[in-house]
Amino acid sequence: MNLTSLTSRASNTIYPKSLLKEAIWTLDLLFPIGDGETIKFLASEKEGKHLHDMIFWETAPPGFNRYRHWKARLVELHDEFHAPPQTLWRALKDSRNIIFWWTFWLAFAIAVMTFVFGVITCVLTGLLLKDALDKRGKSSSG
Repeated sequence: MNLTSLTSRASNTIYPKSLLKEAIWTLDLLFPIGDGETIKFLASEKEGKHLHDMIFWETAPPGFNRYRHWKARLVELHDEFHAPPQTLWRALKDSRNIIFWWTFWLAFAIAVMTFVFGVITCVLTGLLLKDALDKRGKSSSG
């Protein structure tokens, strides 16, 4: 038996048909079929391997307006997922906004290279100045 067959026989269950449909739609939102991360997650779970076999997937309606039972929780989950990272470590690893992520790491690489080349320039300038002063001191004394 799967969840879709329960929705067709909703009069025989204690759950309302709308609740069962929302359960299927919610599972489709959380575990989209064919998604690489979903496949990896379900493969790592003992019972999760059979989740896609248990449900005949239905397309979820667009937006959250048709969710009567879990709308508030799904909106909260959506807002939490799309919120900016709270810590610097999470911001460094967060690749949801790929343009921001690449811009940050490119700017970081440019800053590191600027610092490294600045140090190299200072060291080489100091060595050249020392060499020039040594040559000047030898030419004036000799």
